[in-house]
Amino acid sequence: MSRTKQSKRRDANPLAYYETPGGCVDALYRELPQLHKATVDPCAGTGSLLRGVQRAGGSIIGVELDPERAALAAVYGSTCYVGDGLDALVQMPQGQDVIQNPPFHLSADFCQLALKHHASLAQFISFTSLLAARTCPWGDPENRPPIILGLTPRPFADATSYAWAVWPRGWRDIPRDNKQSLWIFTVWREPRTKHRSS
Repeated sequence: MSRTKQSKRRDANPLAYYETPGGCVDALYRELPQLHKATVDPCAGTGSLLRGVQRAGGSIIGVELDPERAALAAVYGSTCYVGDGLDALVQMPQGQDVIQNPPFHLSADFCQLALKHHASLAQFISFTSLLAARTCPWGDPENRPPIILGLTPRPFADATSYAWAVWPRGWRDIPRDNKQSLWIFTVWREPRTKHRSS
């Protein structure tokens, strides 16, 4: 995509918000059941990741820059504060388990702060970002995600594939002489909604 098209899309959606399908979170915890349940989402949007962690049995809070989206997350039963997620990653108590789907243009910033200050990270990310050294913090082999969970089918209508880049608790101590990531691919589906009987 050209820079012109990117800037037009950014103008139409200045916070670069795209809701993560809930089934993608379900797939993360289904395939990696040993993963600590996330305790914070610093770019929570309307709470899709928050609800996914709750479905998996976790307790989580969110931070969202947009007050209307934060209010929607609360309507759906999630705790979500209005604030800047980048600031929150630095200011909140250290050692959290972070799950996030940050705006594309801030993906590396969110990732770097989460890895620096917290115990684990699961980041929803496009393959484009995953493989572009200039937009990610794992150009340094020490920061490469130990696990990459590829998702099929594509979550959005565009031609981009997505994955979870996962740094589990203790990732800094994992002996990885060749610094390779474990790739897993899985099929995800939207969670079923409960219908009330009339």
